[in-house]
Amino acid sequence: MLGANLRFTAIMVAGSIAGALLGGLLLGVIPALVLIPGLALILLISSVVVAHTSIPAKVAASTGTAQVKAGRSR
Repeated sequence: MLGANLRFTAIMVAGSIAGALLGGLLLGVIPALVLIPGLALILLISSVVVAHTSIPAKVAASTGTAQVKAGRSR
């Protein structure tokens, strides 16, 4: 599975590393009382976007998600 999504995985790893480095640097400049609620807001918005994004039929069929959405378990 990882080999099939190598480009996606590389982009996610790069973004995670960049975010961790940037967050670490900002923590020295911006107080944690500002950064933590900001991060929480970003995560909340991201979760709403993901929840409202439809899953392509091919991916849903390969993961069994289509069956769960239809009310049937695997």
